[in-house]
Amino acid sequence: MLKPLRRRLTLIFTALTGSVLAAMLLLTLMLAQQQARTAARGRLSDIADTLIEQMRSGRTISDDWLARMEAASRLVIGITDQGSPLFFSGSWTPATSRETLLARAREKAEALGLPLEKAPVSSLYAVRQQFELSGDNGDAYLAEAALIPAGEGWYSLILLQDTRPLQGGLLRLRLLYGGIGAAGAALLLAVSWFLSGRVLRPTAEAIQKQRDFVAAASHELRSPLAVIRTSLSAIPADPAGEKRYLKNIEGEAQRMSRLVDDLLILAGSDAKNWKLRTEPVDLDALLIDAFDQFEPLARAKGLSLRLLLPQAPVGAAEGDRGRLMQILSVLFSNAADYAPQGSAVTLEARRGKARALITISDQGPGVPDAEKERVFDRFYRADAARSGKSHFGLGLSVARELAALHGGSLTVGDAPGGGAAFTLSLPLR
Repeated sequence: MLKPLRRRLTLIFTALTGSVLAAMLLLTLMLAQQQARTAARGRLSDIADTLIEQMRSGRTISDDWLARMEAASRLVIGITDQGSPLFFSGSWTPATSRETLLARAREKAEALGLPLEKAPVSSLYAVRQQFELSGDNGDAYLAEAALIPAGEGWYSLILLQDTRPLQGGLLRLRLLYGGIGAAGAALLLAVSWFLSGRVLRPTAEAIQKQRDFVAAASHELRSPLAVIRTSLSAIPADPAGEKRYLKNIEGEAQRMSRLVDDLLILAGSDAKNWKLRTEPVDLDALLIDAFDQFEPLARAKGLSLRLLLPQAPVGAAEGDRGRLMQILSVLFSNAADYAPQGSAVTLEARRGKARALITISDQGPGVPDAEKERVFDRFYRADAARSGKSHFGLGLSVARELAALHGGSLTVGDAPGGGAAFTLSLPLR
């Protein structure tokens, strides 16, 4: 049942975080591409600066020097001296012929307001224009055109730089970011799967506990129901034993009633709708009443019951007197069941800081450290031999839930000299 939910949560987490990651990667990729294009334009401008300085200074520009410059930066260079082109065959052959590219560049420059066939207006400053140009065979170029005044004359300059190296770099950059995105998505998927498992773990544990609880409750109810049905079916066949059978039915009905009461308490606690009839409860009087109620039961089992109260009153707690007595009854019953015959069960009260501590201890085998929390689990029995009809394994669970409803707690520790000591902590008024 939880696997589809886990898959949906994983997809939602991955989609949400993945969209953020994708947006960040896309933004940084766009910035990186923009920086790469800006850097390429800057490098082309630097080359143009070098050539313009050469022409304005009147120094000779050799074909060999131009060829090296072209080859180093994948350039197509076109220069005119007062409208007359300087002969330069170039150092490499572009996909589109040089003549076509240079003619197309002159047309584009003129369309942008820079006629390269006319003398510049200024005799001091070069006029420059950058643009992009496409060839006939899928080739693309970054272009810069300039009109350069030089002494009594002027030059025009066209620089075309093949953008295939730039496009190759941009493609590698996109592949890198795509790989980062794919790896990030895979990592997010794995992390989301792990986190959704962690988030759903308490739910899975709660569902499993609920299933175990229902199964255990069904098992506990099956036994008395079987006895009742068997006794009812036996009465017609054995009328003489009717009283015995009816007594069995009554006993099993009482067991079922106790079990159902305990189940209702636990269910009400789970649903957070259990209501207590609270009133001020004198804990000293409660413990004396508990002693008077439990002492005959202890004597019948061959045990002695001791009551230890401090000299000063323990105080009063706000609570349901009947439910507090139920907690003490569960603890006494547990102690009496595990205490060896002839030993003592001790009912002791102490006053702490704003809390009362009530301890019922026995001299039995005690509770191993590994079992100290498990004894409060529902339907838990530490001793398989103690699975008789008087034990459902719910008493301590009910007692702890009732303690929590009173704002208190119920814990188990070791009694001095051996045995178990269950301590009920209650807030004082």
